[in-house]
Amino acid sequence: MGLATINVTFSKIDLKDQLYSLTFDLEANTNETAYVLFAFYQKSLGLYSRTEIPMQFDEKAWLKFRTEKFQAFYLSWRHHSKYGSSLETFTHQHFPMDVYETPRVIISFNNSLLLREFSLSSELPTGFVASLIDFRILSPTELPLELIGDPWFSKSLTVSFRVVMVREQNAMRSLLVYTIAPSLCVYWVAAIVQLKGKDFMDRLKIYVGAIFAMFSYILTIRNLAPLGPTYVELLLVSGIVSWGFVESVRLYIET
Repeated sequence: MGLATINVTFSKIDLKDQLYSLTFDLEANTNETAYVLFAFYQKSLGLYSRTEIPMQFDEKAWLKFRTEKFQAFYLSWRHHSKYGSSLETFTHQHFPMDVYETPRVIISFNNSLLLREFSLSSELPTGFVASLIDFRILSPTELPLELIGDPWFSKSLTVSFRVVMVREQNAMRSLLVYTIAPSLCVYWVAAIVQLKGKDFMDRLKIYVGAIFAMFSYILTIRNLAPLGPTYVELLLVSGIVSWGFVESVRLYIET
């Protein structure tokens, strides 16, 4: 019997790749030798990779635990490690509603402990927040199929979770206006020009100006968006291409 504390730090600084890292600071307060097991889901294999690690005994630390009925003194065992891998969900093309999600992580102590505290901290780009999703304390029957029946989990404290990173609500709203408004303007100007524009050269000047404005705008998006084309950029480009096609057909008819 004893208590466990889990502190996890999620780090993702560069939006232009799928890599992330998790730093674990664990403490087990128990009078038995403590081990911890990590299991990380590997999407490419459809399996969990697992590692069992002995925790380090801290001679200078101990815990006094008291309730109304009893009190106990526990030794302190600690573990610190860092794990890096690729995100399972990486929807950069959905900017500014992009989502970044880790695969499932399982942490299991070999002792029958109670979870005293679980905390998540993060190191993220400006405008993002990270939170836990699908956090659970697993019983032996709730484990993934490949882990059910493993003697390790018969009397262990096992937690399971994923971490998701999304944009802050205010940042998402402002970016939505910033990205959608120019796209609508392109289609609106194109429609006005087709309805009102009589002279081809005047329409051509407006069209060329719209192309330069579009590329200038895309260059500014590149400073905010992850690597790779976004749906906003594709919407803009498709609007310009459609406009050019309509102009070509109209010029052909007029001549």
